[in-house]
Parts: sequence; C-alpha cells; structure tokens
Amino acid sequence: MITLLLNLVEIVKNIPAYILYAIETSWNLLVTAVDATFSAITAIIPLPEVPTFPYLSTLNWFFPVGSIVSVLTLMVGGYISFLAIRYVYKFAGAL
Repeated sequence: MITLLLNLVEIVKNIPAYILYAIETSWNLLVTAVDATFSAITAIIPLPEVPTFPYLSTLNWFFPVGSIVSVLTLMVGGYISFLAIRYVYKFAGAL
C-alpha cells in the first residue's frame, strides 16, 4: 500500500515535467507539419531559378560566402533555441 502511495506522489511531483514534454512534442509536431506542407507546396509548384553570374560563381569558389552565412545562421539559431529551452526548463523547475 505504501509503495502505491509513493508511486502516486512521484507521478504528481513529475506533472510539470510531463506538461513540458507534451508542449515540446506538440511544438515538434507543428514544425514537422509546417515543413511537410511547404515541401508538398514546393513539389507541386516549383520555385523559379535564381540567375547566377559567372564572376560571382568564380568568386564563390574561392570564398564561399553563402555557405559561411548558412552555417553561422544555423549556429546562431541553434544557440538561441538552446537559450529559450534552457529558460523554459529552469522556469518549470526541471533543471
């Protein structure tokens, strides 16, 4: 009987973590749905090609600005996401 009560207390103590997990899962499902929607739209309606200039492609071969900007954007976005998730975890008392 005591074990059952201790298990119930443990479940009640973990309710904020369960709620946070449900919010994270819902957010991931929403992002996945938006991604699938945009993927389907671009598969149906192809995007127009962007014109490229020969001297820019030669310059990009020696100094890949687009790749550098893409990587830095990904890193900054990941860091901001990390800070936001860490704040939510601290607010919910999970950390």
